[in-house]
Amino acid sequence: MAKDANYFRQVRTWAICNIVAQRVSNGYGMPSTLTVYDWTLASSNYVDPNYKLPEDIKSMLEIEKFSDKVSRLLYGNPRDPVGLCGDQERPSLISILSRDFDELEQTNGRKDSMHCLCVHARGGI
Repeated sequence: MAKDANYFRQVRTWAICNIVAQRVSNGYGMPSTLTVYDWTLASSNYVDPNYKLPEDIKSMLEIEKFSDKVSRLLYGNPRDPVGLCGDQERPSLISILSRDFDELEQTNGRKDSMHCLCVHARGGI
């Protein structure tokens, strides 16, 4: 049982490390090369169907995953000297990201902490 508790603590710590790495990289205006949203964070069901990340951490993790997606799609073009996506593909990417953002907002509801996080996520679009 102690091993399970330790493992769940490690998963929670891994989620928080990814959140912090994404936020720091965004703060410096750089795409994150440190975030690794691997199978342990894809779904708690992979770890244990009875284990769930705390709601606040889960919400922040989902927002940081979205932020990572925005960075990679809009600013991760290796063919452009500064990494911007092409003019022709930008409107469709923004449309997709806007839809993803709306889904993220609906999934996480309008909690008090979500308001601040929404402002942070909207900054990426």
